[in-house]
Amino acid sequence: MPVPVRERIPIKTSTTTHNNNPKNYESSQKMKFYKHQVLNIIPATASAIKIRNVKNPYCMRAYEVEKYTETLCTIEERLLSFMKTNEFLKKKSNTEDAQIGDMVLVQDSFKAEIKLPSCVCRGLITCIKKEYGMYYIILLVDHGISIGLTRDKFHILPKNLIPDNYLTKTVGVYDIIPICMKKSSILNGCNTIAVVAEKWTEKAVQFTKHLLSACKIVYFDHLITSKSNGIEYGEFYFVIDDVVMSLSEALFLNYHAVYIEGELLKLVETPSQLKEKRWYILYIKFSRNKDKRYNVTRIKGTNNTHTKFFLSEKILVQSSIDCDILSDITDLRYPKGIHQGWDENIKSSRPRKLQSYIWPAINNGLNVVAIGSTQCGKTSGCVMAVCGQIALRLHEIRSGTQPLALILCASSYEVISVQSLCESFLRTFTNIKCVAAFNGKSDRSVAAMIYNGCQILVTTPRYLVRFLNKNKDILSFDRLSYLILENVDVILDKYYNSVGELFKKHKIIENREPRQNDRPILQIIVSATNWTPEIKKFVHLVMYNPYICIASFIEAVVFKSVNLKLYQVNTGYKNQKLFDLMSKNEYLMMRTAIICTNAEEAEDLNTFLILTKKTLLIHDKMKSCDIRALQESWIACVYGSYPVLICTDPVLSDLNFTNIQWLIHFSVLSKLKNQFNYRFSLLLDNLTEDSSNCKISIIVDENDTIQLLSIVKIMQRMNIAIQPEKSDYIQQKALELERNKKVYVLCDNVKSFGFCRTRNVCVFRHCVLSEIDIPMTNIQIGDKVKLIVTYIHDTTHFSARILEHIPHSNESKKITFSNIEYMQNTGKIQSYYGNIENRKMSTSTNVGDICILEETIDTFKRVQITRIRYDRDYSEDEIFVDVRCIDSGIVHEYINVRKLMHIPKELLDLPTHVVEIFLANLIPWDEEYMWNHYTNEQVHKWFSENFDERSYIIGEVRLHLGNTIWLDDLKIGTKLIGHPDLIGSSLKRELCHGNFSIVNNNHLSNLFKLCRNSGMTEINGHNLNAADK
Repeated sequence: MPVPVRERIPIKTSTTTHNNNPKNYESSQKMKFYKHQVLNIIPATASAIKIRNVKNPYCMRAYEVEKYTETLCTIEERLLSFMKTNEFLKKKSNTEDAQIGDMVLVQDSFKAEIKLPSCVCRGLITCIKKEYGMYYIILLVDHGISIGLTRDKFHILPKNLIPDNYLTKTVGVYDIIPICMKKSSILNGCNTIAVVAEKWTEKAVQFTKHLLSACKIVYFDHLITSKSNGIEYGEFYFVIDDVVMSLSEALFLNYHAVYIEGELLKLVETPSQLKEKRWYILYIKFSRNKDKRYNVTRIKGTNNTHTKFFLSEKILVQSSIDCDILSDITDLRYPKGIHQGWDENIKSSRPRKLQSYIWPAINNGLNVVAIGSTQCGKTSGCVMAVCGQIALRLHEIRSGTQPLALILCASSYEVISVQSLCESFLRTFTNIKCVAAFNGKSDRSVAAMIYNGCQILVTTPRYLVRFLNKNKDILSFDRLSYLILENVDVILDKYYNSVGELFKKHKIIENREPRQNDRPILQIIVSATNWTPEIKKFVHLVMYNPYICIASFIEAVVFKSVNLKLYQVNTGYKNQKLFDLMSKNEYLMMRTAIICTNAEEAEDLNTFLILTKKTLLIHDKMKSCDIRALQESWIACVYGSYPVLICTDPVLSDLNFTNIQWLIHFSVLSKLKNQFNYRFSLLLDNLTEDSSNCKISIIVDENDTIQLLSIVKIMQRMNIAIQPEKSDYIQQKALELERNKKVYVLCDNVKSFGFCRTRNVCVFRHCVLSEIDIPMTNIQIGDKVKLIVTYIHDTTHFSARILEHIPHSNESKKITFSNIEYMQNTGKIQSYYGNIENRKMSTSTNVGDICILEETIDTFKRVQITRIRYDRDYSEDEIFVDVRCIDSGIVHEYINVRKLMHIPKELLDLPTHVVEIFLANLIPWDEEYMWNHYTNEQVHKWFSENFDERSYIIGEVRLHLGNTIWLDDLKIGTKLIGHPDLIGSSLKRELCHGNFSIVNNNHLSNLFKLCRNSGMTEINGHNLNAADK
């Protein structure tokens, strides 16, 4: 294994792999490499790359992000052009012998289990295996990954067909050498030492993979190129939690590598000495960078050899008891089976930020409150801790009807998810049973499971209240040790009375205080996305001495009730408004920061203020050396002569200021909510001490409508009064925003329930638009339709093909929809795209566009783009979308736009017979806001038991908008020869009688209200006022 080092003298070949160093390195950039210095910013000479494959830190395959997409498209077009030539078409058998080094073409349509990154790829044969027949290892040179194929699944390309250089290259880290930690008694008092390793350890390789995969973008600063193998060596930079790190420094801090310098450099350059010693003992005490010393421990005298990578992360903790911060999952020291369950399901040895704080607190028996955004690890962290604690207390397990843990969730959907997570952690523990009790399950089945053993009970508050009221003496909470409320903000908002009944009547928290008997003391753990007044009240009344962890800076501001004021002005008056706010010169005695969205805005504001105020300007267009100097100037400022800090969002993480007292948002971001959230980290020092010294001013203008709505929601949770006229203005702006979503379809939640609980963050439309939602057929309210269901989305949402329409005005008249036309349309699409020349990439991939997707091999479907995905971590250089097949209703999520093909007008204009069907006036039990897997399975079961080849679905139309029809019920119709059709089983009756749903009389009423608000008075000639009665 070659080790990249700075060349001093020629290296001779030796028996150890460290001596096989690249010779005669030449690089004009060598002098700029400052050993292992950690920079606050990424060097200007570094370029953004995407790591595709990691063999070890010396050997990684990557491509440069800049112009990658355009170049790849050009190469793919050349390959597609070649596929149209006679040379390709005549060689479909392609029986030529393939050799190592041949350039080949691989088609996506040939894939079996292997998923290619593009529809066509060029590859290089790097290896031929003959163990199980001829098997070729092919490197996809433009994608950086290798695949194994048999000879019939690729075509050999003519030489020099595509002269372009490979888009990926091999890169490696520079100037470090691998080490491993070994126990030894060579040195007095040192039982763990670092030794030079002959190759990278598996832990080091996995650490590198995990680290680079966690970064959205990696930057590579090329320093030197090996003439022997062409590998480019340099430094890799990445940003984790707003801290710039280098790969060499990360490997060094975590005891996987050491820098080649000093005596070690002499040894590497003098192979005879290294050959004699074979292993070289390294004495490492601290990181070379003084600022990083607190992040590492001394190697001398430590027994811990686990991988650790801990950056200083910001989180607000309020507690009278100090707890450790956990940096490795194995430090939890739960039984082996629990850790195996975590590894198999979560696949991470490093805890999330919030988990690293709450786990030590839970293990210490504290009552814990965990507040953080979705996907921050709240649920998995709390469930893992409870399962681990119960696994440690197997000796306390007694009767199956005395659960040790009760987990209350906000919906049946969450109950199923949490119970599945519990079972995955407890897979190896046969004597620990987890029971899920939720709507749709009968009391008898739940009681049977409890009698069979119930150490962990997962349910919703309302279900548990009903069960306990009906089934007394089945459950006893005398041994209850852990009470967990998952999404307590939702629970207290919707089920406050049920929680109160559980506490008062059923006494599930009776054992919070020590008693003379051996009953355990109850530990309460709650998690939530938002801090609310209800949570504040609950914590005060129920939880003794809580350990509160808040991983969201905005929620920390809400929690501490910081003085926040909102100012709404026109763009032209923002400067004057800011000047008025600062007229008393409070900034001289309060550290004040004004945040702008870009450098130009910051410079203009500085020009305005500098005439009368003392300012300090720092923005992202400045040189790094100037930023550092200004940073030091700010730190050196003293009370009474503070300047006003004017800065931009991109530099906040580098500045790392946390002692701001007055935070002024001069402008707010349009899209990046995370950056807006990060601004509040500037207040962190004062939030942990005395928040009364802080205040926040937010200035919004007429262009900040989206942000205004979110800010007002925050203010309402802080009990800040909103003036009536401002509230009316906000409601008006909210409606305007919804009406501007013309390309988006009406939200499925609105269609299903008449409302959307996540409206503030939902991308879809929540109002009816008369010009967009015109019915696509002449079907009227009150008519009956016969359908064939093509897809079941959830309990009340279906896609179906219309067979027949029976007008309510003349039931003897039947309007039939042609099945032949439906089949002909499908045939036309398949025939057109059967010709490979017609398969052209779609040039327009906006929301609402209709394209073609190859759903399976040589099966082409018309699809409409319903949304663009911006939340995919690995889609920095690619675009993913959700699409709906307009001829079947099937929804596909996260489809790469490269897979979408252009559709000609003649195929675009073909009619579709598929509509969306919603079962009207039904809602899950307890007014839950989503259907769960169990109720969805019941619908599938109903169809399988009642529907056959003679059957159809019939229902009466209650509303018709666009391609969506609401039916009063779905009933099974069966054709009988010589007799009228038999109308049988009812889906609505099945769902209601089986306790899977209840009637929701507000459903259609809310939809009719939306129609009237849009200006609609009738639909297909039917008066809306009459329909709503």
